[in-house]
Amino acid sequence: MFMQFDKTRFKQLCKSHRLGQNLRYFSEIDSTNRFLLKNSADLPPYSVALTDFQSKGRGRLQRTWVAPYATSLLVSVLLRPAFPAIWLTMLAGLAAVKTIQENCALNAALKWPNDVMLQQADGTWHKTGGILTEVQSIGEESIAVVGMGLNVNIVAEDLPAAVTPATSLRVMLGQAVDREQLLADWLLALEAGLVSAENQVSPHPQWQLQLITLNQPVIVSGAIDIEGTAEATDEWGRLLVRDQNGDLHKVAAADVTLRKNRSSNNRG
Repeated sequence: MFMQFDKTRFKQLCKSHRLGQNLRYFSEIDSTNRFLLKNSADLPPYSVALTDFQSKGRGRLQRTWVAPYATSLLVSVLLRPAFPAIWLTMLAGLAAVKTIQENCALNAALKWPNDVMLQQADGTWHKTGGILTEVQSIGEESIAVVGMGLNVNIVAEDLPAAVTPATSLRVMLGQAVDREQLLADWLLALEAGLVSAENQVSPHPQWQLQLITLNQPVIVSGAIDIEGTAEATDEWGRLLVRDQNGDLHKVAAADVTLRKNRSSNNRG
C-alpha cells in the first residue's frame, strides 16, 4: 500500500516561485484538468491541481487514463499563456524528460505528440506517461490547462495493456521513487520553460530533438491512414510524414505507431 502524497513535504521541496505555491490536493477526483477548467474564473494563474486517484482521467483523443491509488503523478497546471498553447505540451514533455533523467538516471524521451517514454535494456521504448493540454475561452481571454499523468510507483502487474507497452519508474529502477521530489522538480523545470516561452522563445527545437518518432518508419491512423517515414515536425508541432509515393503529409492529430519499436539515437 503506497502512502498518500505528502503536501507538507512537497512544500519544503518546492523551489519554483509561481508553480506549486497554490496547490489544490485531492485524495480522489474525477479529473484534475476538469477541475481547473471548471474553476478557472476563481483560481489564479499557475494554480496546480494534484490527486492520488482520478476516476475519469483522460488522455489524448478522449482515451481514459487509470492508475492505482497513490502510485502516480496526476497533476494539472492552470495558465493564461500569451504564446501558442501547443508550446505547453512541448514544455511539459521536456520538463518530464529532464526530471526523470536527473532524478532516476534513466534514458527518457518523447513520442509524438505527447507520450513520455523510457528506453529499455534491449533498446525498445515503453510509455511511462502522457501530456494533455486543453484550451478554453472566457470572453476575450483564453485559459489553458496542461496535465500530466506519470507512472511512478505502479508495479509491473498493474501496468495497463496497450499497443505501446507501458512501464513505470519503479519497474525500471526496482525500487519506489519519491513522488514529492519528482513533482517539485517537474514544476521547477516547467516554470523555467514558461519563462522562456513568455519571452517568445519557442520550445519547438528542443522538443523536436527529444522525439524518438523522427527518422523512423511509421503507421498513421486517423482522419487519414499513411505509411511512411516521420521526417520532422513543423513549428506548430505537426508531424511531417513522407509516404511511400514521396508525398509529404502534415499530421496534426492521429495515432502514430512506430513500425518497429526500436531504439534510435537520432531525435531530430
